Amino acid sequence: MIIEETLQKLGLSAKEADVYQALLETGGGTGYQIGNHLGIKRSSAYFFLDELRKKGLVTRVPESNRHRYLPKDPRELIIETK
Repeated sequence: MIIEETLQKLGLSAKEADVYQALLETGGGTGYQIGNHLGIKRSSAYFFLDELRKKGLVTRVPESNRHRYLPKDPRELIIETK
């Protein structure tokens, strides 16, 4: 099973899946960094990061005066969907 299929089974929208995959590619980051990586507005990145956090796929970690978002290990997602 590939990651896109797993994300669809979890009920993620296409944009949520894009943001999650960007987190995997970059190893995590701020909403600003993820927005830049995807070429979307910072406010949109924060919105989708918050939605992913509510779904338990992202962890928000305080870092200086901002938050860094870290993705849940995709292997755990695959195990959970089986």
